[in-house]
Amino acid sequence: MKFHHHLRLHTCHLHGQSMIFSAIRHNDFALMEAICKQIKDSEDIDFENIYGDTVLTLACRQGKLNFIELLVEHMADINKETSNGRTALIEAVKAPVENIPILEYLIANGCLVNYKTAKHQRTALHWAQRMNRTKSIRILELAIIVQIQANKIFFAISTGKYDFVCDMIKEGEFFDPNGESKCYAEMKRYADLEDDTRELLNATRKKLEQRGNAADIALTRYTEAQEELNIAQNELDEAFAVEDQVNQRISKEFAAFEKNSLRLGPVDIQEVSALKKPELLLRLAAF
Repeated sequence: MKFHHHLRLHTCHLHGQSMIFSAIRHNDFALMEAICKQIKDSEDIDFENIYGDTVLTLACRQGKLNFIELLVEHMADINKETSNGRTALIEAVKAPVENIPILEYLIANGCLVNYKTAKHQRTALHWAQRMNRTKSIRILELAIIVQIQANKIFFAISTGKYDFVCDMIKEGEFFDPNGESKCYAEMKRYADLEDDTRELLNATRKKLEQRGNAADIALTRYTEAQEELNIAQNELDEAFAVEDQVNQRISKEFAAFEKNSLRLGPVDIQEVSALKKPELLLRLAAF
C-alpha cells in the first residue's frame, strides 16, 4: 500500500470516523503504522469520531499497547479530553481488563495523572477507586506524588532554591515513573550551571578587588599630588606677594627720584657731577 506524502484523512459521513479507526478496530497494526508514517497533521491523529473517541482513547480502552506506543510516537495528544469527557489515562483505567503496563507507559510519557475532566469532574484515580482496582490505585497514587514533587522540584530549580531540591531528594520518597533520569539530568544541568556561575562570580570579585586596589593606589597618589600642588601654589602665591612688594618699593623709589630730580637745577647738577668719590680712610671714618 502506498500513500501520497502529507496525507489528510477523510471522514466517512455514514460512520463518522476515518480509516485510522478502522485500522485499530480490525487490529491491523501494519495499516496503522503506514497511516501514521504518512499523515503530518496532528488533527488527523487526534480526530474525534461521533462516539466521542479518539484513536488513542480507543486503543487504551481496548488494551492495545503497541498501537498506543505508535500513536504517542507520532505526536498524538496524550492528555486530550474528548467531548464525552474521555482521556487516554481514564479509558485505560476503565478498560474491561486491568492493564498495568499501559498505565505505566502513559504516566511515563507525560499523562497528567491528577487531571480532572471538564465533563465529569473526575480523575483517573476516582475511576480506579470506583472500580476497586487496587494495583491501578497504587500506581496512580504514587504517580500523583511524583508529579507533585516534580512540580515542586522544577519550581525550586527555576527559582534557585537548590537546598530545597537536595532536601527532597535526600528524603528517599521521590518515586519517578514519569522519568526520574530526566529530572536528575535537569538538576545536574542546573547544578553545573550554578557552579559555573559561582566560579565566574568569584573571578569577577577578584578582578573587582584588583581594580579596587589599583583605584585606591591611584587615589592615594592623586591626593599626594594634590597636596604637593597646594604647597607649590602657596609658595607661588608668596613669591607673587614678594614680587608685588618689590615692585611697589621700586615704584616708590622711582617716584621719589623723579620728584627730587625735578628740584635739581643746572648748577646743582654740575656740583653733583663735580663731587669726587671719598677716599677710603674717609669712608671708614664715616662708619
